[in-house]
Amino acid sequence: EVYSVTIGGRDLIFRLNNEPRFMLGSHNNIPLFKAKGINVPDILAEDLSKTTIPLAYQVQSKIPGKDIGEVIKTLTDDQLRAVGGDIANVFRQLSSVPNNGKFGVLWGDDKDLVDSWSAEVARVTQVVIRWGKKTGVLDAKLEKILTRINSEYKGYFESVRPHTYFGDIASKNVMINEGRFSGLVDLDSLAQGDPLEAIGRIKASWYGTRHGSTYSQAVMDSLGLSAEQRKIVTMYALLNRIFWTLENGVQFNKSTIRTVDREREAKDKHIVDELLNELHGDAKTPEEVVEQPIVNIPETQSEPPPVVVKPPRKPRSKPVLIESAMAVPESLGKPELVLPEIQPPSNFTERPTESRRDVLPADPIPLKIMVEASGLSKTYTSGGVGFNALKEVDLRIYQGECVAIVGKSGSGKSTLMHLLACLDAPTEGYVYVDGDETTTMSETEKNKLRNEKFGFVFQQFFLNGRETVFENVVLPMRIRGASDFEMITNADEALASVDLSDKSDKKAKDLSGGEKQRVCIARALVGKPQVIFADEPTGNLDSNTGAAIENMLFDLNREKGITLVIVTHDPDLSKRCGRIIEMKDGQIVAESRAEEETGNENMGSAKTS
Repeated sequence: EVYSVTIGGRDLIFRLNNEPRFMLGSHNNIPLFKAKGINVPDILAEDLSKTTIPLAYQVQSKIPGKDIGEVIKTLTDDQLRAVGGDIANVFRQLSSVPNNGKFGVLWGDDKDLVDSWSAEVARVTQVVIRWGKKTGVLDAKLEKILTRINSEYKGYFESVRPHTYFGDIASKNVMINEGRFSGLVDLDSLAQGDPLEAIGRIKASWYGTRHGSTYSQAVMDSLGLSAEQRKIVTMYALLNRIFWTLENGVQFNKSTIRTVDREREAKDKHIVDELLNELHGDAKTPEEVVEQPIVNIPETQSEPPPVVVKPPRKPRSKPVLIESAMAVPESLGKPELVLPEIQPPSNFTERPTESRRDVLPADPIPLKIMVEASGLSKTYTSGGVGFNALKEVDLRIYQGECVAIVGKSGSGKSTLMHLLACLDAPTEGYVYVDGDETTTMSETEKNKLRNEKFGFVFQQFFLNGRETVFENVVLPMRIRGASDFEMITNADEALASVDLSDKSDKKAKDLSGGEKQRVCIARALVGKPQVIFADEPTGNLDSNTGAAIENMLFDLNREKGITLVIVTHDPDLSKRCGRIIEMKDGQIVAESRAEEETGNENMGSAKTS
């Protein structure tokens, strides 16, 4: 449920949901769009954990204006062409976002993605056919068209390689203010598939109108689409328009209600006929466009992919209807929201007036605890004498933080990191990773956890000098049993992110020290970790090379949202982190925030409570 609220003269959007997954998509995508210069809301506050209240919430700033669907009829041709150029630029910007080679909609996770665009189109087609059969809207003609598209265009569908794009960019989520594009809203998801499908959705939204034609043509003209690509856009417009026709009588994401709007049905089927006539007006076959580029967009340097945040491990009911890049029918209603009654704790006391905040915090509150130590102790025994390397340490590291653990030699900082990373077992206490208690796990379970959630960068490179850079980088994925395609795709992306694409076939022993450390970073990245542990990562490097490695690590934290834990004795390096944990004699003796001391901008975004 979404609510528009004004507090202190400030327009805000409050979002509430029993399932935080969709808000996790906004949590990931909003920073991504901002990094590309696209105006989107700010996340002012959020708690997706459902631990304080049984609802996840997110508070966003409100972009001025109205959805394009509400005002498009009032726009002049010049305004429509300008907005079309802005939307084309969104497609260009997102074309450089890498993805995992799968198809479908990426919400807060990638659980619903599949390996084939052809299979995805066929799956969605079968879903909407079932809708139409239940409501009686499906007729023999519509079913025949759907069957024919899936058959005749199968070769094209199978040729599609997934691009990342914002699927909900047609008749909603594009904000217009005073006749101009003002930003995008409702960034729950990104699509991975054929962006021509989203352009087809734009064409389908106002087909047969002056404003619809001018706007959709402007988008295609700005992207420089060929005649063959425009035919594919028409095919997708036809496909989506049939989907919307069959959604008549279905309450999206809730149930089949079987109450059909007959006036809408007649209008929809007329538009389907017009699109079908336009599609058949071009004699070219689908096979003739297989070799065409998916979107004629200039190549740009790859940007970091959106962070994949796993939702809490709690049972959830899957929506009745599809969550697909192919179907974005108009919702016919929202489920009624029933807010639970929240009782304050028994020790509740009102905060003094002077300590209250009348405005929302400028920074987002932490999403969740990524790594937690509770009563952590480690004793080493030598010659019958025990040495307490760590003594009852309590520590929480939040998702997306950049944390430095500092202290003199023997202070316990490396021991703490090894325990947090499950490389060693504590004598007493507990370590939780992403909510899972790890100290009772078997070694097999710990190995799997480290492989899937962690990346490591050490002072000593630990590379196999006789193997190629590629083989060193993909080692974690080989251990995981990944496919060759996945290893090649992830390794190419990881090596590109550290500017080593041209060194893939070179032996590791032939690299410089800085190059070896960059290989280590690529190896840490290849498995898409949530946390990177770095132990004195620049200790063996000269100052210039070390500075470059530091920048890479901080970029990963800032741009990809990877939680970064750095063990170091270098005060300059620690000051670049958002939070500094100081160790002495096996205990945490001080904690500070680098922002308070240095004002440095290279800091993690999460805050400790």
